[in-house]
Amino acid sequence: MPILINQYSFIIVSIAGLALIGIFIWRVFNPALAISAVLVGILILSVVFISVRRDEATVLTIEDFNVVLESRRPLFIEFYSDY
Repeated sequence: MPILINQYSFIIVSIAGLALIGIFIWRVFNPALAISAVLVGILILSVVFISVRRDEATVLTIEDFNVVLESRRPLFIEFYSDY
């Protein structure tokens, strides 16, 4: 279960936030405004989710890593996980 929460935390928090905002706007203002706000929120969060994802790694094997190390060029190593 912790892996599921860690892996999908952005999606879970986004859905919960959109639901709370939608319910609040629905009760306080206009239902049409609530639907519009939720749709705009889905669009914005989708763009953010897609833009912050990483591409595939360029170094996949130990041999590739050794070739990069032996190239005598400056090297930047970044340890990153999408989860």
